[in-house]
Amino acid sequence: MVAVVLAGAGSVPAAGAAADCTVDRPDPRRLGAALTADGGPAYAQWLERADVRAGNLAVQLAGHSAFGVDDGKQPISTLVRRGYIGSAVDHETRTVVLVVTPEYRGRAGELARRVQAVAPVSRSAVDVGLRAAVRVGCHSGERLAAADELLTARSWHPDAAKASFGYHLDPNDSRLYVSFDPRYPAAAEAARQALGDVAVVTLAESARTGRLDDGRPHYGGAGVRVGSGTINSNICTTAFTVRRNSDGRRGGVSAGHCFGNGQRIFSSTHFWGDSWGRSDYPAFDLIGVASAGETYANVIHVDPCCPSTRTVTAKRSPVVGDGICLSGMVTRAICGLTVTNLTGQLCDPAGCTPGLMTARRNNDVVVRGGDSGGPVYIRTGTANATAVGSIVGTTDSGRNVVAERMHVIENHLGVTILTS
Repeated sequence: MVAVVLAGAGSVPAAGAAADCTVDRPDPRRLGAALTADGGPAYAQWLERADVRAGNLAVQLAGHSAFGVDDGKQPISTLVRRGYIGSAVDHETRTVVLVVTPEYRGRAGELARRVQAVAPVSRSAVDVGLRAAVRVGCHSGERLAAADELLTARSWHPDAAKASFGYHLDPNDSRLYVSFDPRYPAAAEAARQALGDVAVVTLAESARTGRLDDGRPHYGGAGVRVGSGTINSNICTTAFTVRRNSDGRRGGVSAGHCFGNGQRIFSSTHFWGDSWGRSDYPAFDLIGVASAGETYANVIHVDPCCPSTRTVTAKRSPVVGDGICLSGMVTRAICGLTVTNLTGQLCDPAGCTPGLMTARRNNDVVVRGGDSGGPVYIRTGTANATAVGSIVGTTDSGRNVVAERMHVIENHLGVTILTS
């Protein structure tokens, strides 16, 4: 492994004592099992420092630049054929690790030098121990690409196209982790046999997942439904308020699986707007809601407390290691999650949605039915938020959230998320 310390501080030992091709996952026995007030692991708090967050972002973006990773939806097969498996965080050694395929081994040193050259951070971040490293992964790019294409084709078993399942490529051990519909164990076993040691297949629910009486001005994080109804009849959640680029009309966004185009959307008995913009579903699980007669503010509901709302003042796409919050109408605001992946995929009988961010908080349930469309954000200050995505659904029976990323939302719907 080639390892570098940021800001030109010289070489450091390889991260962790893991096998040569793996990156250590957090081990509470060594790092401690203490939790923060948000319920997240205390050992991950070092990533929340502003200078460390900036350093992590710089390292990740340098890796993205090297492999042509953009803010759109790029299949796992495309990325691994370029040599990029992903990034992981070794909390014990405080190292951000870029993981490449064995085919890329000869250029790993060049990548490490490039990361060091283009991703300088403050001296204080180095003092905290923030490091960057490049590691060669465990499986070839071609084998990983073939596994991704097998899953996406959904033809390895007669029940494969009927079942709901989600998966992502985990850079920690270069394997695909597949969470498969428990109603179709034969299809899950067939996938396990076909994929071999390049994947881990488990039986767990994967699903697309809907505040409750949101009047004017309308906020993100509101519970919504088709037609007027009681507060208990909302089915999905809005993410952020937006401006449509084509005509300047304001509105909001939600998950595409919640509604069809041209429907009248309400939050309980309050008219919220008309749905529009759903296209190329399920590749993009997004829809807009807008009305010339309604008003919308760049605020999201984040109850139960405290505060109960946050003003959206910034936006960016997430990177691995980001500490994030969710605010679906059912689970409500929950923080302390860590972004683990940007290659998530969710499949059900409607088809597959690729290119999703994934995040989790220990083994807690973080998403429930009705949270779909809700905002994914980073807290800034005491009352503000940075927009990073919109909830699509869950894998691992609610323990993993999968979400569309901010730039995908803006680019696909042709909107601008409102900030101030």
